[in-house]
Amino acid sequence: MKNHDTFEFEQEEKINVREILFNYLRHWKLFLFFVTISLSLALVYLRFSTPIYESKATILVNDEENGMANTELSLFNDMGLLGGAANVKNEIEVLNSRKLMEDVVKTLGLQKAFYLVGDKSGLQRGEIMEKIPVDVQLLSADSLLYESTLKLEIEFLDSEHFAIDGDGLKSNKKFGEVLYTKSSKLRIMKTADFSSKWLGKKVVFNFITLENSVNTLLNGMTIESVDKDANVISIGITGPNYKKNNAIIDELIRQHQIDAIQDKNQVAQNTSLFINERMKLITAELSSVENESEQYKNKYKLVDIGANTSQFMQKEEVADAAISDANIQLSLSSFMIEFMKKLTGNTELLPSNLGFADRSIVEMTHQYNELMLKKNRLLENSSKKNPAIERIDGQLAGLKTSLVTSLKNNKEAINLELKTLERKQNGYESKLAEIPKYEREFRDIQRQQQIKETSYLYLMEKREENEIRLAATIDNTKVIDYAYCNRSPISPNKKNIYLMSFLFGLLVPFSIIYIRKLLDNKVHSLKDLEKFDLQGIGEIPLHQGEQKIVATEDSRSLISESFRLLRTNINFLLDQNTTSKVIAITSTIAGEGKTFTSINLAYTLSHSGKKTVLVGLDLRAPKLKKYLNLESELGATNYIVENNLTVKDILIPVEDNALLYCILSGSIPPNPAELLLRNRLSVLIKELREQFDYIIIDTAPIGIVSDTLNISIHCDLILYIARAEKLDKRWLQLPKKLLIEKKVPKLAVIVNGIKNDNKGYGYGYDYGYGYGYGYGEENAAYYGEASPKIRGWRKIIYRWIKKK
Repeated sequence: MKNHDTFEFEQEEKINVREILFNYLRHWKLFLFFVTISLSLALVYLRFSTPIYESKATILVNDEENGMANTELSLFNDMGLLGGAANVKNEIEVLNSRKLMEDVVKTLGLQKAFYLVGDKSGLQRGEIMEKIPVDVQLLSADSLLYESTLKLEIEFLDSEHFAIDGDGLKSNKKFGEVLYTKSSKLRIMKTADFSSKWLGKKVVFNFITLENSVNTLLNGMTIESVDKDANVISIGITGPNYKKNNAIIDELIRQHQIDAIQDKNQVAQNTSLFINERMKLITAELSSVENESEQYKNKYKLVDIGANTSQFMQKEEVADAAISDANIQLSLSSFMIEFMKKLTGNTELLPSNLGFADRSIVEMTHQYNELMLKKNRLLENSSKKNPAIERIDGQLAGLKTSLVTSLKNNKEAINLELKTLERKQNGYESKLAEIPKYEREFRDIQRQQQIKETSYLYLMEKREENEIRLAATIDNTKVIDYAYCNRSPISPNKKNIYLMSFLFGLLVPFSIIYIRKLLDNKVHSLKDLEKFDLQGIGEIPLHQGEQKIVATEDSRSLISESFRLLRTNINFLLDQNTTSKVIAITSTIAGEGKTFTSINLAYTLSHSGKKTVLVGLDLRAPKLKKYLNLESELGATNYIVENNLTVKDILIPVEDNALLYCILSGSIPPNPAELLLRNRLSVLIKELREQFDYIIIDTAPIGIVSDTLNISIHCDLILYIARAEKLDKRWLQLPKKLLIEKKVPKLAVIVNGIKNDNKGYGYGYDYGYGYGYGYGEENAAYYGEASPKIRGWRKIIYRWIKKK
């Protein structure tokens, strides 16, 4: 047989929805408190939080595959196998590029930001986008502007002075004064928007590095395709200022258009650069020839050519025109050969539309530029080792060789043609031998002047054509919707925050109660006895006063009524045919109130007209003498040890109660367990049965020592005291084990120390769900000190729970 001090704890849980629901409802004040606090915090958060807005724009990517819809490839496009998907992805990557975002930051000056500090709290700070009162001019080196951050708080004192704080600088300064901080040199200047309304206000100036500014914008921006089958891109950005958001998106689109146009104009720009360089040289040569002509005319006073030489002059002019055209072609070939020699690799575009008469040169130049543009586009997303790029390099090298060869051949052909033209011209000149020498010399000057003028006018014409091409170049994207915002903040969401705050306010007390309940293993009421199959006989409310005798005859308190109800329930358990009843009162451990219960139960039984004796058999830690303030030194131990003592010698009448007597424990023996096994104890109980209706025995805790088991053989009933909020539920296995092993005759449990604010007290022991019973104001212990309206609502809730 197992010892009662070492028993196995059994845990058995039953779900009672009514009890669980009531356990939370009775803490309604805790729920109200946390919900109020949570909603208040949400209100404060919404009051001082900065709203976040979202701006969006959409652009259409034009399909550059000319003739796609009119070729056999359109069938694959309709099937979704070809189309603009790759083109859209390329544009998305370009829009997401750091280079483009850096251009946006620099153009809009996004490294600088001004925030207005709230007047009342000093917490809320809104960014100023328009009518900024001051401008912070950074005078440090450019490297510092891109590598360091700066934060300054500026307070406007008057129209000429301000207070500055930040970056190691804290003092009053004057507008326009050069300031030196830890990381920079700057000057603060008033703008045209500065007025008296800014006096006394504070603004915060933030300067962040270019890298941080770009990273922040890229992280906050979303660029995605609207649909996989559409060439439409959506650009979105979030931020506290919708005007700034709109400006960033619009500038990003503009910079993308500029970048795309510049890419397309690379050939035309190179051509324009080539033409401008040649025009500078020709302009200088033409100016020199014109000066020479002017000087020659002044020297020889030339006015006109004689009529007799007009015929030869016309023929000579035809020859001169042909020679001029040939010289232009020769010059262009020489220029192109020199330009080709300067090319170190397949990296630059060739000038086009120069006016070569040889169509093969024009065609090869056009093919070379087309391949170069294609190569540059591929290099944006791949390396030079790409097979496609290597293949293009081979083609470029071949074209370059062929082009140089064609230019040389063209040059040789022009030289032969020039020799022929010059022979003809020499024949015409020989027939003009009659013309004076100075007339021929002037004609040479005129010829040179005409050649230079023709070349200059020709280049001017080509330059205008090239500029028209530049101006006519358009981007491959079309803006569908510029940046817009619906003015409704996407964050914080007031409804969601209030809802989450309300739920959080419910969750916190719920968690506290649940965790407390989960970790709680204490006895609270008679309901805790159900899982152990123990019989509960009563609940004693918590008594916190110094007075130990509370069950007086004229008392109508809740605790007095609980002892009267306990008296009634005890009579139902005992055999009514027995004239005298012996009741032992014990507990699991010390401090559970067994002596307090023994005294007041004895008083209550005596009030019913029954002669009662209270016997102190807790021989280890007796308390009856102290609680009843008795002076006798004799007691039960003396009677058991000394055979000459009688019951009358140890029996003490209780003052003001003619039916109640007391027997103290007496001297504390060294062997109380063995002492209680002596026959004299049986004699004592027998004599007491003959004299009294009830014998109430205060015993030692049964969970600590075995004294009570030695006394139980003389008892009719064992009352087991379980202290609410103190006794571990698992210890209730002990009385259950005593009943199963039949070590005690009858056993009933009393729960002592019930808090009035937790349970009501009423007949039938409805454990808090019935109607409270008491006298006068004592009934408030059940419903609490609340208004009649609140108490009425509680009654309705309790009734509803009971029905459910």
